Formats: sequence, C-alpha cells, structure tokens
Amino acid sequence: MDIFGITLTASDISLLGVVGLCLAWLIPHRLTISRDQQSRLRAASTTFISAIDTSTFSRANSRALYNDFLKAHGAHASAAAEFGKFLGPIRRFRFGLAWKAYENHCHHRPADFEGLERHLAKLRSFANAT
Repeated sequence: MDIFGITLTASDISLLGVVGLCLAWLIPHRLTISRDQQSRLRAASTTFISAIDTSTFSRANSRALYNDFLKAHGAHASAAAEFGKFLGPIRRFRFGLAWKAYENHCHHRPADFEGLERHLAKLRSFANAT
C-alpha cells in the first residue's frame, strides 16, 4: 500500500493499528487520572481553607489566642500535610517556607493576631491559587 509516497507492508499496517489502539486506550486513561488528581486537589484545598479559619481564634488576650492556636494546630498541620502532597515541587517548597514562618510566628509571638492573620492569608493564597 502506498500512502503519501510511503510504501507500507501488511506488518507495518498491523503495527500502526496496535500503536493506534494503545494510544486510544492511553489518552483517555491519562485524562481520567488528571481529572481525579484535580478533584482531589480541590477537595484538599477546600479542607485546608476551612481548617485554617481564623474565626475560631479568640482576640481577647494573648493567652487565649495561644491556647486557641494549640487546640487548632493539629488540624492545621494535618490539613497542611494533606494539601502539600498535591503541590508541585517549587510550590511545595514555598508552601513549606510559609508554613514554617506561620509556626514560628505562633510560637514566638502568640499575642500578635494581625501577624497570625497575615501568615494564614499567605497560606490560604496557595489553596486559592489552585
């Protein structure tokens, strides 16, 4: 068989058929995996945003704020760990730096509620960008 000046034998045509079948299976399979990863990323992002909600923190005094932070830290850490799995390497690194800055701020300056909100907004920006 002659197609566009290229002579194909029966074995060439059968090989092209096998390659075509493999591509016909591989492309939808890959798209499904990508769609599943995107939906898991959105779910982790939503969970992370709801976990770091600042409305649960008391603004009354520094001791109450620090106690609220200690209560919420486990939920924050687990949500951050789950969300961080879905980020690319560069964004994961930047997210890790923002998370360490947040923890450092909470342990060393527990009375600064505005700083706490600023760090949480920085962390929330990673989730909003997805």
